[in-house]
Amino acid sequence: MYNINIIQVNILIFFYICIYKKMDLPNEIVLQIVDYISDTKTFLNLRILSKKYYEYFNEVKIFEGNKLVYKIRVNNNEKIIIRENNLLGLLPGSPDYIREVYIINRHGNFTYNKFKNDPLGLLSGSPDKLIEEIIYDPPYKLKFREINEDSKTYKDCDLSQATSEFSKYIIPSNFNCCIS
Repeated sequence: MYNINIIQVNILIFFYICIYKKMDLPNEIVLQIVDYISDTKTFLNLRILSKKYYEYFNEVKIFEGNKLVYKIRVNNNEKIIIRENNLLGLLPGSPDYIREVYIINRHGNFTYNKFKNDPLGLLSGSPDKLIEEIIYDPPYKLKFREINEDSKTYKDCDLSQATSEFSKYIIPSNFNCCIS
């Protein structure tokens, strides 16, 4: 009838007993226990057990079919949604690994960043290379940035006046020094 994972029910009971008996678990043990959770409902139930666990689990993991789809991190002023393409079986070190970050501000500002893995940090100086960015500043500003291997594209729009500025910069690929 019901598809209930016994391990996840035992985890909830264990945390509830720890709260009732006023036991303070070390963070290392809590992290080990949380690794066994593969259900969104169990994760949300852990958050409502106490104020301590609500703050401790501020990054909510959303699962579909026992696979992690994305994470939601909630702060006082913004909501951050992180989506990684680990559904395809790609590891964070592979060159085709893509991570998308959505940041929604409570004032209506919205930012979308798309990162591609650059394992050696050759293109951007860090392991994650920003390849696309969209920024919406209400009520009328919209900015789009796209960064490729050989060019950068910027487009700024003012929705109140129906104007847009477009600029494209080409990055030289075989850069040889002219000074000898």
